[in-house]
Amino acid sequence: MTFNCNGTHLCLSGFMSHVKCGYVIVLNGFTSSGEYFRDNIFVADFRNIPSDSGGPIFSYKSLMQVSLNGIVMGGLFDFYDDINGIIRIITISSILNIIENLEVVTVP
Repeated sequence: MTFNCNGTHLCLSGFMSHVKCGYVIVLNGFTSSGEYFRDNIFVADFRNIPSDSGGPIFSYKSLMQVSLNGIVMGGLFDFYDDINGIIRIITISSILNIIENLEVVTVP
């Protein structure tokens, strides 16, 4: 499954959060700290807990199958008292474009 519209239903599995779900609210965003620039970032409207970074972002295909869509990069908790409870996601396609010699294995 690809991210192609706002409102796509996603879930995360985090070390601290366990499993929680939400919706895509930003497509093709970017972030910059002045030192690093990252693009093709997607934002979802649910909160992670510190230590969830690196956890998988997935969507349910059925009750027994999920589709891996991305990796949690971090979250915002009290950004100027305006933006709260969102997470940054890097997509699997972005990871595959950056890292060479990585093989995707799927199970039917």
